[in-house]
Amino acid sequence: MTRRDESQDRATVRQIVQDPVEDIDRALHWWQVMRDAGKEPAQDAGVALIQALGRRGNLAAAESVLSDLSFYMPWQSNAPLVHAALRGCAEAADVQGLTRWLQLMSEHGRDPDGFSYLAILEGFAKVHRSDLAQSWWDSMIGRGIEPQGGHYDAMMNAQKPDGFRPAQSWFLRMADAGVVPQVRSYSAVIERAPSESVALSWFNKMVRHGYVPDMEACKSMLLAISRCATESRAVEWLRTMELDFNCQPDLACYNIVLNAGARAQGSRFEPEVLLREMSQRRIRPDAFTFNTLLSSAARTGNDEGVKKWLLRMGEEGISPNLVAFNAIIDSFARRGLMSDAERWLKELKDAGLQPNVRSYTPFSAALAQRGDVVATARWLRTMIEDSVSPNAVSHATLVDAHVSQGNATEASATLDRLLEAGADADARTISAVLRCCTRAGEHEKALRWFEFLRASGGHISGADLSAAVQSAAARGEPQEAASWMQEAQAKGLSVKVRAFAAVAKAYAAKGRLILAARTLTQMRQAGHRVTASTWATLLAALAAGPKRPGEAELLLRQMAGIDVAIPGRFAFDCLRRALGARRLRLLRQALFVGVGPSPAVEEDMGDACWDSLQKLWQGHLDGG
Repeated sequence: MTRRDESQDRATVRQIVQDPVEDIDRALHWWQVMRDAGKEPAQDAGVALIQALGRRGNLAAAESVLSDLSFYMPWQSNAPLVHAALRGCAEAADVQGLTRWLQLMSEHGRDPDGFSYLAILEGFAKVHRSDLAQSWWDSMIGRGIEPQGGHYDAMMNAQKPDGFRPAQSWFLRMADAGVVPQVRSYSAVIERAPSESVALSWFNKMVRHGYVPDMEACKSMLLAISRCATESRAVEWLRTMELDFNCQPDLACYNIVLNAGARAQGSRFEPEVLLREMSQRRIRPDAFTFNTLLSSAARTGNDEGVKKWLLRMGEEGISPNLVAFNAIIDSFARRGLMSDAERWLKELKDAGLQPNVRSYTPFSAALAQRGDVVATARWLRTMIEDSVSPNAVSHATLVDAHVSQGNATEASATLDRLLEAGADADARTISAVLRCCTRAGEHEKALRWFEFLRASGGHISGADLSAAVQSAAARGEPQEAASWMQEAQAKGLSVKVRAFAAVAKAYAAKGRLILAARTLTQMRQAGHRVTASTWATLLAALAAGPKRPGEAELLLRQMAGIDVAIPGRFAFDCLRRALGARRLRLLRQALFVGVGPSPAVEEDMGDACWDSLQKLWQGHLDGG
């Protein structure tokens, strides 16, 4: 075997592993070929392969590759390989894998140093896992390792793409620690800026401090503008970075602008203009370029655009990736074109790609919206049979199908079965079942799911609290319902009108009209209108028991204050019983309160107060 052959084999492994598709199995095959031939593998190929194996979570294979390289060089010299493994595990958020590699280092007489932690933090930064990055930062500090500029930069980059404030906070911590920020430090803050003006102020600050903007800094501005402004402003920045800072836009820059234009709603963005400019600069579009445009056409239901970009990709020898296929499938499924969606799922498989959960969820989600429980369940089974594990969103589609039908009993039972089987359920699914149960009058179930949501630490919206308030009130617990309503208002959440009405009616049903009247005042202060049905229910509480003229007058004065007529003859009779005919006549004359029509019965399965109070009044009349 010649030296040139060895060089080609090494390049083959490196190219396969570094390819965006990451055909790791093929790379491992070539690695084995080199090993069997007794040839020394290239260290950079080993670094790429170990990092990819770390991302995949295949620690055994990564250790095997490291062992192969250790035959040619001592373990102490393998730091880049170990750091690659640490970075790969961090990118996969594999804490157990990180612990295992640190243990291996210890077994070979090496303690983690600043470079080890830098690799870990950079791995977390790539996937924006600031929570895990913070945990390992604390571990690093606990070991007495002094952070350097790269560690601070990694913590800034670990923040979400729109996490400007935490990134800015880390920048200031860096300066306070006496570590001099570099261009990459400014870039991490700039690209997360909430507006173009904020990004530009940080960019100018960097220039004032004597730094010459490089390609990384210009790209960070481009990212900020693409996220916060229009695509036309992003195109302008392409010109600025070249003319003012001598940074000629590369493929990545054009892809940023094309992606921004593709995501813009209702814009007149013309990607062909940029593609022609790229051609003039001899910049060839890559798979990301075309898949971005293809996905955009699919998301907007532009079937002609999908055909156009597929044809262009074929001319360039590029195939759609999984993201593009999934976007096309989702586009057809959302429009109810299930046969077309199925055809594209087959195309995906025929292209040699492995479907993921996003390939199947559009089917079950579309069918769930129709309330087709059987078909939704069938697609979940198909997903599992194709070795794709459903996630919380997939499971939610089956629950959503029952919710769409208004079948609270089955929705609740299905969610119970999923949780018992160990499946994930997100807060949105639990909220949907909670509200469905309230609407259906299944108040015990609704309150159980509300308590479950609170205990699980899930996000509780104003709609969730309003549903729980309605159910608690319907169950005859107005005090608890009122406390939850106050909790919602204290958190700045919007409380639904039905929740206020339910609490007021529940108080009225217990004869506590002062509290009912106070609830109506709160209801109006929240911007809601008190309906005639609610007034009628409260007045119906005067139908039985001891006469309460003071409370009756309070309610009548409230009605007069907002120019509301007495809601029907039944409500009038209740007031007359409490006040007496003469007092009622005088108050009506003084307050200018008329008698209006009786309210229509509200279609609220969870509110039995009105019916029960009417029956109570009728029984009083029948008894003389």
